[in-house]
Amino acid sequence: MHAIETLRDAGLGGEYRSDRGNVVDEFYVPALRASTEYDRAVGYFTASVLAVIGEGIEEFTRRAGTMRVVASPYLLAEDIADIEAGYELRAVMEKAALRDLERATEDVRAVRGLGKLGALIAEGRLDMKLAYVTAGSRVGMYHEKIGVFRDDHDLVAFKGSANETLSGLVGNFESIEVFRSWDERDRERALRISKDFDDLWHDKTPLLRVMPFTDAAKQIIERSSCAAADPDDDTVIPPSGAPITVIREDRTGMLTIPPQLRVRDYQKRAVTQWFAQQGRGILRMATGTGKTLTALSAAAQVTKMLHKAGEPLLTVVIAPYQHLVDQWAMDIEWFGVRPLRAYESTASWFPHASQMLDSLALHTTRGGVIITTNKTFGETAFQSILQRYRGQLLLIADEAHNLGARHIRSKLPDSAQFRLGLSATPERWFDDEGTTALTDYFGPVVFELGPR
Repeated sequence: MHAIETLRDAGLGGEYRSDRGNVVDEFYVPALRASTEYDRAVGYFTASVLAVIGEGIEEFTRRAGTMRVVASPYLLAEDIADIEAGYELRAVMEKAALRDLERATEDVRAVRGLGKLGALIAEGRLDMKLAYVTAGSRVGMYHEKIGVFRDDHDLVAFKGSANETLSGLVGNFESIEVFRSWDERDRERALRISKDFDDLWHDKTPLLRVMPFTDAAKQIIERSSCAAADPDDDTVIPPSGAPITVIREDRTGMLTIPPQLRVRDYQKRAVTQWFAQQGRGILRMATGTGKTLTALSAAAQVTKMLHKAGEPLLTVVIAPYQHLVDQWAMDIEWFGVRPLRAYESTASWFPHASQMLDSLALHTTRGGVIITTNKTFGETAFQSILQRYRGQLLLIADEAHNLGARHIRSKLPDSAQFRLGLSATPERWFDDEGTTALTDYFGPVVFELGPR
């Protein structure tokens, strides 16, 4: 690969679109390799983007490059309730952002990419801030997506649909427009985007407020740096620029543990103890301990066991919110299956779910995975899918304590032979009845692990 000395040498075009190229390989990585400064403002910023930035980072580091990142945390209902109850806004926003960062580091690929940036944090060359919308007493999410690369002479600004996430840069259909300062047609817009970022960074943008976040995130980033340096960790980020393993063609629908994934000893114990309870139970695992990958490893073992018996498996994953469904989907694809995401418009997923059930019934596929939100799970359309299915069923509930609420616990299917609940706090606050209902359905807590 020839050296890229300046942004002008990087061969950057004016537009990148999923049907005409690879935004990571053809734009993101070459621009980073040629830059001494990188600014990025996005709606979501989790550790997964740091896996993306990790590609090309060696050249950027050699140039003593600096990064500035502005992002907005995803606020849950409990965060909004805290704000309305008068909790300090800064503390609530930091808590939400740290939760997002911790959850993302459950993915060893993200930890590997994040670890590459630990030195930049330590040297004061990576700085992060949180942005949020303020309108009266309301707090909203900052959702703009702009970026600026700079070398010693020029800058390249871009804007578009791609979020700084693995799915945003690799999995989705995305497009970005690029503006180069040395092109007279682009210069005005490039400089304007650059000024917009500077105004944002210095908290000069009307309707928005920006606060420091680097110090709050340091502990997680430093921990990831140590984990990434673990010589026993054989996870490899491929040199192509995409920070994820190429998705295997989904021919069978069978979840399979990726060869690049090193399942930790405690994760193996969790799966073993769940199987010892006949495939039922709750894993009480803190955020950041890899409960998603643990659950998928268990599902892969069930799939393998049933395959030997000639029986296909339907796996249904329930998560509280759409962004969590999307995060699960990325990990499931890594396990070799393209899942069906069931939320929003029923017409967008119901026919595909029906077709999946037909394929399972006819044994023309060995498995299938549907991921849904708590809301969609409780609705008539999804319940009709569960009632229609007669085969082997594994139900995985993320943040399982939410399913103890009276209005939804009655929807949990009795037909699920395998049941796995995930939660750092399976006991429901001031709701002993709901807590009992959860353990009656999923089984007892079979494994516990606090923060690491």
